[in-house]
Amino acid sequence: MHRWIRACAAIVIASLAAVTGASAANASGVAHNNLSWESARVVGDGITASFHSNTPCPDRRDDREPIQGTREVFVTVSFSFGGAMTQGPIEVAPNGSWSANLRFLVDHSVKDLAATVSAECDDVTFTGFLIATYRPHPIMVNP
Repeated sequence: MHRWIRACAAIVIASLAAVTGASAANASGVAHNNLSWESARVVGDGITASFHSNTPCPDRRDDREPIQGTREVFVTVSFSFGGAMTQGPIEVAPNGSWSANLRFLVDHSVKDLAATVSAECDDVTFTGFLIATYRPHPIMVNP
């Protein structure tokens, strides 16, 4: 009898661990995290920087619903001392690829050698639904 109870308890614990692990792995609510892309290494006053996807923006949302609106990408430079700048929207091609040459307007007196740049793909309807995030990269601002 005790073996049967232990076996049942082990199955329940394993099942809970599997469910909890799946939830924790997707705590952000986005199934498509850390997608591959290429970003400029430097942005700054008067600099045009190039950005493009290596992995396409998915054509289905995490909730398995089809795209309701238009897929668009936004690129954000986050300063190491706080604050951020975002550029977009960037149009996503039917195959999910995207590219853009962007000019971030940042005063030449602002310097940050430890900033990061990230990108996200959204299903833009009335408000927007996050479809995917792209892996953050280091970037220098006005080096």
